[in-house]
Amino acid sequence: MIISQTPAYGIYLIFFLFLMVFVPDVTAYAANLIKANQIADIAVDLAQREGGFTTQVEDALKNEMISRNMQPDEWVVTHTEGMGNYNQPMQVRIEGKYEFKVFEALGSGFIQSLGNVKIPIVVNRLGLGQVYQRG
Repeated sequence: MIISQTPAYGIYLIFFLFLMVFVPDVTAYAANLIKANQIADIAVDLAQREGGFTTQVEDALKNEMISRNMQPDEWVVTHTEGMGNYNQPMQVRIEGKYEFKVFEALGSGFIQSLGNVKIPIVVNRLGLGQVYQRG
């Protein structure tokens, strides 16, 4: 008795098509998450060395974001305000969203039925001040 392999091939085809369609978007999401983590590390490191989130640190942060193809107006960066003394905590939080492009091929009606296809990217970093402030 010969059993048809067609159902198994159909399942394999659906599985591999699913992977081929979603892997590029998942990869792009992961790349943006890694970039946000790197920017947060750089921001905390600079703030620790400068004694806080000064305008120079903020400008360097924006330039670094631009150099990594991250548009600063699409990301929300919040941080500890003012100058930080030695051993005082400093925090930076970077928030953004990634929109899955694969759903655009299915039409705007499908996207509206799904609702929000944007996945949030949120990165928090905490550091300690490394500069003594005289006052």
